[in-house]
Amino acid sequence: MRDFVENIKQAFEDNINEFFDNPGDWICKAKNLLKVIGSIAAIVTAITVFANLIRETSEPLGYHVDRWLEQLPHEHELKTGSILMDDFFDIMRLQSSSAIFSSAAFDAGTELVKVDLSVRFGLLGDLMAWRIDSAFNQNEPIYSLFDSFTGFGVQYIELEKGQTVTISFYRNQEVIPLRYEDRLIDFGAMHVVRSFGFAMTYMQNPNIAIVDGDIIRAEAIGSTTLVIVYGANIFEIPVAVTESTPQAPN
Repeated sequence: MRDFVENIKQAFEDNINEFFDNPGDWICKAKNLLKVIGSIAAIVTAITVFANLIRETSEPLGYHVDRWLEQLPHEHELKTGSILMDDFFDIMRLQSSSAIFSSAAFDAGTELVKVDLSVRFGLLGDLMAWRIDSAFNQNEPIYSLFDSFTGFGVQYIELEKGQTVTISFYRNQEVIPLRYEDRLIDFGAMHVVRSFGFAMTYMQNPNIAIVDGDIIRAEAIGSTTLVIVYGANIFEIPVAVTESTPQAPN
């Protein structure tokens, strides 16, 4: 694996050096277009292989979709046979796995570029790598969770046994539905397309609390974790269930 990556890196460096030595002649040679395409393809291949190694250490393909599916209410339309379930869930598993994989590939590619800049250009490369980090961090969307009734932000959920709470999930200022609905998707919003227009929710231990889209109900005393999956983003929110407070006699 290391030799494979080193060969790709060396080939790419040779092309870059040839270009900087005589850019006019390099651009005029039609064969160099093939070199560019070959270099890009090689880099993409290396990133894909590296991302696949990362992917093997994470959850199995479709894991989150299967957990979400098994915790849907029995009367949910996806379980009543009103649509082609097998095909739908195969697509859901594929898009979920692809989203996580593509995120790993993008991160791996970014790191390779930053390392190459630092090695090639020293302090100048370090500065460019820092600028890349800064630009990406500024453009990252902000995800937030709120109690729909109080409007307060939620970082953890504490309920008494039998109590329910309704939550709202936002991407920047945009509400992301926590329930599947048969809706038309705005194909201009790629993050919505990739996530089928909604975020999946499930509990790590549904014996403690159950979740139905945006509604959480406390079932038994203990602690668990609410998982929200949106594209390649996976959020975990602690959930604690306590004993019900005795009602004061009238």
